[in-house]
Amino acid sequence: MTTIQMSVAVAAVEIRDVIGFETGQFPVRDQSDRIFRALLAAWAREDEEHANKIIAAIPAGLAWAILELRQPQGLTKLRTLLERLEDDGDDD
Repeated sequence: MTTIQMSVAVAAVEIRDVIGFETGQFPVRDQSDRIFRALLAAWAREDEEHANKIIAAIPAGLAWAILELRQPQGLTKLRTLLERLEDDGDDD
């Protein structure tokens, strides 16, 4: 069995959007807000097919951060990654 590795470039701004939507800690950009609300509505309807279409249509970094948030300890992991990105000066 072969392990497939995928590298996803994640920007601090994308992680701030995800954390901000979840916690209200950061202001969320309008486009991200619409994406999150559409995903939440699809997941609430248990419409994984529609949710997967949304995930496939958005930037990989934002999709990764959203999906990571759904995992156990996801918010903690995103906050840690955000701190590292901001320390590196990579805010976009």
